[in-house]
Amino acid sequence: MTSFGCCPLSMQLFAFGVIALFLVYKWVTGTFDFFAKRNISFERPIPLFGNLGGIVFGKQTVLDVARRLYTKYKSQKYYGTFNLRTPILTIADLGLIKQIGVKDFASFPNHRSFIEPEDHVLLATSLFFLKDQRWKDMRTTLSPAFTGNKLRQMLPLISKCCLNGSDYLWEKTSRDDGMELDINDFFIRYTVDVMASTAFGVEINSLKNVDNDFYRIARQIMPVSLWATIRIFLCLSCRKLMRFLKVSIIDESFLNYFKKLVLNTISIRSQEGIVRHDMINLLMQAQEEYTEPKISGFDSNLEHPAVDESKSDLNPVNSKWSDDEIVAQCFMFLAGGFGPTSSTMSFCAHEIMAHPDVQQKLLAEIDKTRESLNGNPITYGDLEKMKYLDMVISETLRKWPTNVTTERVCSRNYQIENVDTGDRVDLEPGQNVEIPIAGLHYDPEYWTDPENFDPERFNDENKKDIKPFTYLPFGVGPRNCIGSRFALIMMKASLYHLLSEFTLQESSKTQIPLTLVPLGIQYTSKGGFWMKIKPRNI
Repeated sequence: MTSFGCCPLSMQLFAFGVIALFLVYKWVTGTFDFFAKRNISFERPIPLFGNLGGIVFGKQTVLDVARRLYTKYKSQKYYGTFNLRTPILTIADLGLIKQIGVKDFASFPNHRSFIEPEDHVLLATSLFFLKDQRWKDMRTTLSPAFTGNKLRQMLPLISKCCLNGSDYLWEKTSRDDGMELDINDFFIRYTVDVMASTAFGVEINSLKNVDNDFYRIARQIMPVSLWATIRIFLCLSCRKLMRFLKVSIIDESFLNYFKKLVLNTISIRSQEGIVRHDMINLLMQAQEEYTEPKISGFDSNLEHPAVDESKSDLNPVNSKWSDDEIVAQCFMFLAGGFGPTSSTMSFCAHEIMAHPDVQQKLLAEIDKTRESLNGNPITYGDLEKMKYLDMVISETLRKWPTNVTTERVCSRNYQIENVDTGDRVDLEPGQNVEIPIAGLHYDPEYWTDPENFDPERFNDENKKDIKPFTYLPFGVGPRNCIGSRFALIMMKASLYHLLSEFTLQESSKTQIPLTLVPLGIQYTSKGGFWMKIKPRNI
């Protein structure tokens, strides 16, 4: 009999190939028995992609997947999902969500870490991915940027971008016929302009200067192609291989441009003594000293973390931030802001256009506010008083959440008990849990006719009946979105200025109802958000 060593080279290569494929298969499926061993219900995962295969290849959206899994397993209070190879325990019970997200926050203080500094320094050292005390210090540093006082100072910068948008529409719109446009592109450009102004002190007008450097580079953050989506998933699931191949989630030219922009701005301001009410100014102050505002209790249902604004001066705390960490926070502000915010405004505009009764109520409130201003600019306080505008945005965030889930990592041994069955789950440090925001937002047990767009859910009478932890557009607990108040005021200002002068109407390209398609790890409307913008006769 011929020995293996004497086999033709092709046979040896075939054998090695079979062994390699077997080892790869064992690796990609090595975690797939995690929930079966613990007697936890789960949907059978696909090798390498887990439960996200449909998303990666553009067959399903994250909203579809999150809602479907929640509906399928909700009655069991918790269930298993696989994010690529990573097993994640998804919590569907409101009591457990409160326990993990708030009461036992010390046991779940961090987000899942799938980015290391050697992979992407601007992501790894941003607030979202920082851990434990380093996260707490940075959250403390950044919190003053989002207090009511700071937002009041930023509003004129935001309003200027809104007025640029109105001027653009007046130039392009025919008073008789109106202007047909994909309003998503309009909002993306507006949001990029706001981010450039309020974070970096860069004055641009992306509606007129359509291909400016800041806008062109910022768009690279949002993956819009199948390859971009696959590249992200490969970088997350095969980090060492992608690092060896020098494949990055975001192009190096973007990183270099961004870092140069921030550090040059800091250098010029330091040399010339320039003070501007934006994030870079706050981070410059934090280089030497900052205060520790009290992050107190919060209403996890509708409100956001309460910050002690009585401490307006920056007092010393023992911490120092590197240039990379400062640039990372600016990157986080841009990446976490313009994509989700512009998407929410696009969905909101669509719902306003598709529901004429909602639009008429909103126009009436806007006109009443304008009349009370007597020609003066809108203020932060004026926007906060507009209850129906807040209701419309709140309902948009319920129906079209930008984050369909939020996750945490267990930091110490922890036990979860199902009081109905008596079953227990023992979690160890490093294991992941997830809260299914989209599932909660569409649960008919908590929301009557959840597919319907109904801002009245959030009026004064109905709002008090919303069950805590069923409405989580900005996350839950101390690690919820730090920029939620900024995003809300930016959306309110934009809609106020837009609807003060224009109405939103169906066009020949309008799609009702919307058909969703994946946009990387987000989702959007297939074919855009087309509508007619028509000047108001006021």
